[in-house]
Amino acid sequence: MGGGGEKASGGTPPVFISYASQDTAVAAALVEALERYDITCWMAPRDVKPGALYADAIVRAISAAKALVLVLSERAIASSHVSKEIERASSKKRPIIALRIDAAPLTPALEYFLSESQWVEVQAGNIDAAYVKLVDAIREPVPPAVDPVRHHSDGPVLAVLAFDNLSGDPEMAYFSDGVSQEILDTVARGSHLKVIARSSSFQFRGAQKAVRNVAADLRATHLLDGSVRRAGARVRVSAQLVDCASETTLWSSRFDRALDDVFALQDEIALAVAEALKATFTPATPVGQIDAAVYERYLKAKDQGLGSQNLGLSLAERAQLLEQVVAAAPQFAAGWAWLGQMRALLARGAERGTPFKRKRAEALDALDKAIVLDPQLPTPYIALTQLEPEGAFVRRWRHVLKSLKVARDHADSLALAGHFSFTVGWAGDALDYGRRAFELDPLHPMTAQGYASAVWACGDPDGARRLLLGFREKRAADVGLNLNLVNLAIFSRDWLAFDDAEAFARANGHKADPVMRAALAFGDAVRRGDAAYPGLLLEMVERELGRTGTAPLQLLNALCELGHNDEVFNAVDRASFAQIFDDEGGHAAGDYNPGIIFNRCTNWPMMSDPRFVRLCHKLRYIEFWVETGRWPDCVDQVPYDFKGHARRLTGGDA
Repeated sequence: MGGGGEKASGGTPPVFISYASQDTAVAAALVEALERYDITCWMAPRDVKPGALYADAIVRAISAAKALVLVLSERAIASSHVSKEIERASSKKRPIIALRIDAAPLTPALEYFLSESQWVEVQAGNIDAAYVKLVDAIREPVPPAVDPVRHHSDGPVLAVLAFDNLSGDPEMAYFSDGVSQEILDTVARGSHLKVIARSSSFQFRGAQKAVRNVAADLRATHLLDGSVRRAGARVRVSAQLVDCASETTLWSSRFDRALDDVFALQDEIALAVAEALKATFTPATPVGQIDAAVYERYLKAKDQGLGSQNLGLSLAERAQLLEQVVAAAPQFAAGWAWLGQMRALLARGAERGTPFKRKRAEALDALDKAIVLDPQLPTPYIALTQLEPEGAFVRRWRHVLKSLKVARDHADSLALAGHFSFTVGWAGDALDYGRRAFELDPLHPMTAQGYASAVWACGDPDGARRLLLGFREKRAADVGLNLNLVNLAIFSRDWLAFDDAEAFARANGHKADPVMRAALAFGDAVRRGDAAYPGLLLEMVERELGRTGTAPLQLLNALCELGHNDEVFNAVDRASFAQIFDDEGGHAAGDYNPGIIFNRCTNWPMMSDPRFVRLCHKLRYIEFWVETGRWPDCVDQVPYDFKGHARRLTGGDA
């Protein structure tokens, strides 16, 4: 159980009390004892402010706490919420002090997080003696050991800029960008340095590359910049590493190489950067030499249009180039990984049935080859999640975990983890992953939207709005950013903000998008109190039930917001949602993430109804939560026994 997060009177940080709900009496007695010793405690529900959200309160409380004090018992060991609190305290480098009241064995996960904690055990029922030892431990806590793999957020943050193209041909920008990205990837993979994503750092060109400019926008401590000159089969790369605070050059060098030796060059530059920043560097699986023409095709296929010249290649054209690459260099893992990524995107756009199955099999073949050749690449695991059915939660989560394991500080891996966590109701985790992804890719609109969605789901619509407004000004053509602002305004009943979003949509051509038109129509109906509008939505739900056997979640969400819970749950009982579990894909929420059903700010009328558990059961969420031992954050928010309802639906297995 958790709490809110302000400091106690006098500025003294409180201790955060973590306990299982079955141990409430023990925890309350502990708090009473500690406060007799003038140790301020934060304990839920005592200290949760009215209207506060538990998930958000827990994050704030742990961040503000001096230490986490755990009532360690068999019940706490089995509690997913206690596990989350311990993990968050560990990630915030807060000391963990355990009051152990029984001898239940720890799970492997808890052993990992509690390995550095301080222990006080209740001996022969003498709880008062244990309190004295606990007070001493709280007053002089042992700082947690820092694991350099898991905790390096206070270290250097490196921005690798797009190296200047000095080849004399503007159309060669893709080549200099590609070499720059390969250097970025090599540094990120081979060291534990935190590296800003290409989609943010490559937005700086020409005069925008001023050190202060980059440091301010990306919050980077160091930047790597340089130039690339291509002359036939040879390449000259100049590179320099700059300390942003002092604007001094820490290291610089120039390299002349044959193009077929480019991978050794990338390792050499990455090693020099790591040494300059006092970081270890481990070279990737050796690639060896590669033909210059093959390497050029590889860079062309990877070009994402962030340079001054966009090659404008289609997915099919990129895939064809990569097929030529792997045919000529069959041991080139990155070539197979990118081919698998392109094929996965082609499969997602293919027709259902045989076309999809064929393209999916082709993508899986390429991704499997990439993993065999280099299991430390994150790209294949990210692509694999795109090939799984939407409802294959366990398989998708395994891919997410593998991606995080091989690239814990990779913006795409973190964004993927945040998206998945949002999908399955882990709003607090989505917030944590989303924040970390945003730190590494602060100028990418999709990263901003994912982070804003998590901020909103955790009960801070104003914070989400501020985040989205900042991006909307820079990306006026992005319909998704403004669509989020439309929905925020509707569910907050902020009609001035709604009018602003509608005017922005009109001025920037967003009304051509059917999803935007539907959202604006919904907002107008809610604002007017249109009695006929719910009937129109119900007709749409009935049509979809008749056509596909399912009911779009975004329509059910809207109908509950309009007070039609009975009709919604009647539709849920008749819907199968089977399409989200087959191997040809399918979407339960139309153009939205199905995690919208777990956003308390937008879906509370549905979530607060005990019948909501039946919807979760139909979507097979309960099976997933039981298998992973992780329940959604709403378990602590809804006004009924969520787990009890789940047990009854699953025959007592929940």
